[in-house]
Amino acid sequence: MTARDTLKILLRSGSGRAGAVFLLVMVLVSAYVLVSFPLDFGSRQWNNPAEWADNPRAVPPAWVSFFGNDDAVPHVAFTASEPTDVVAAGSARRLFYAFDYE
Repeated sequence: MTARDTLKILLRSGSGRAGAVFLLVMVLVSAYVLVSFPLDFGSRQWNNPAEWADNPRAVPPAWVSFFGNDDAVPHVAFTASEPTDVVAAGSARRLFYAFDYE
């Protein structure tokens, strides 16, 4: 049996065609990622604990709301350019930040 015969048998059924389409989509997505993302993206971003430090474990990701869970509270990160109070603590300084929220 040649590769051409195998491909004909595969494409003869609907599930075989759907599987071939899924395989083609996965190959195209993989090629896009290889071309557009930097090669060290996985080790620099996904495997770096410092990148995930600001994400609390108990908060679900934002895409959960796509499945009808609209009551999920979104995670909000507050940023400030200036501390509200600076206290000297020996040779170090303690910076305090205050935020108003409702």
